[in-house]
Amino acid sequence: MHPFYDGNGRTARALARLLLLRGGYAFDGLVSLDAYLDNDRRAYFDAIRDSAGIEYRPPYDATAFVEYFVRSIVGAADFVLSRVKGLTLVLAALRRDVIAGRLPARVQDGLVYAWVNGSLRPAPVINVHPALLPFFGGKGMHGDKVHAAVLAAKAKESGVTVHRVHPDTVDLGEVVVQRRVPVNEGDDVATLSARVLAVEHEAIVEAVRRCIAKEAVS
Repeated sequence: MHPFYDGNGRTARALARLLLLRGGYAFDGLVSLDAYLDNDRRAYFDAIRDSAGIEYRPPYDATAFVEYFVRSIVGAADFVLSRVKGLTLVLAALRRDVIAGRLPARVQDGLVYAWVNGSLRPAPVINVHPALLPFFGGKGMHGDKVHAAVLAAKAKESGVTVHRVHPDTVDLGEVVVQRRVPVNEGDDVATLSARVLAVEHEAIVEAVRRCIAKEAVS
């Protein structure tokens, strides 16, 4: 079992948290041991190999893995502490700027809003899809799969869609920007992908501009 987010890592993560909790290390939610281990997967598997050997034959000496695991716990905690210390410095500098009146008016307005409402409004999340939604979208439709589906359907045009992202949906958010390109006779996935990519950057820039303008008005 591995502790990483992809695949079947849930059981290993649950066991690790349970053992830490029983040992008095109840920092779940503050320290992400999973994310720390994920930074160097090779070290994780090397520690298992050093303990269990190439072939698993109990009983074996687990000292190497236990030492690695303890170092990982300390490393993950140190990482969070360094971020907290950095945040403390940022807050101190921000406090000085507030007292001295050096903050731009827009930042001051944001701080007042956060103070009154408890938080800032979440920024909109957008996604870039390499086709003209609502066509050729949905779960599992990404990258070359999309272009292959467009070609298989003998569509006359394709393009790029920048849309808002909503929780628990896939490619169903409001369209912010679309750019169209023709599908030429003889196109394959590579040529169509290149043509769509050529308008993708322009679409992203325009979508960001529209989102910023809408947030400013609202």
